[in-house]
Amino acid sequence: ILETLVKDFPNENFIYVGDNLNVPYGIKTKEQLEEIISKIFRYFEKEEVKAIVIACNTASVASMELDCKVPVFRIIEPTAKNALKVSNNIGVLATNFTIESKGYDLFLNDNMKGIKASPFVTIVESDSIKEEQSQKVIYDILSPFKGKIDSIILGCTHFSVLEEDVKNVLGQD
Repeated sequence: ILETLVKDFPNENFIYVGDNLNVPYGIKTKEQLEEIISKIFRYFEKEEVKAIVIACNTASVASMELDCKVPVFRIIEPTAKNALKVSNNIGVLATNFTIESKGYDLFLNDNMKGIKASPFVTIVESDSIKEEQSQKVIYDILSPFKGKIDSIILGCTHFSVLEEDVKNVLGQD
């Protein structure tokens, strides 16, 4: 997302925050997430940014009720709207928090099947993707959805690393 923004807005300056201290977000409580995100919002407000773009799906849904003095753009709505252009039978692969918060439901309604996949974050963070146990976890979480969805939203920035594994289990491109 940052690469696209830099390309589309070449005359703007960007501040990137990757919160490695508090990952994974998807297993935290709403209160914990709101506290973390509020601190990040205050930082950006002090820096007098023009806008905030949240690429993290979990942070996007957790921040929906938070006040911020600058415009906040969250990844959920544009992702959902783009997915509806492709399919009406969509799987949303995301952290448990993102699915349970029903953030995507606001935009996809009955067109989605939520797939809780918080363990995928740990697999990516530990760089254990190709290990047998990790492959079993990926298979166990995804296989019930094989043939039941036409397209999938990788609703976590970590999950792009697992794209091939997701395709292999679901049998999709």
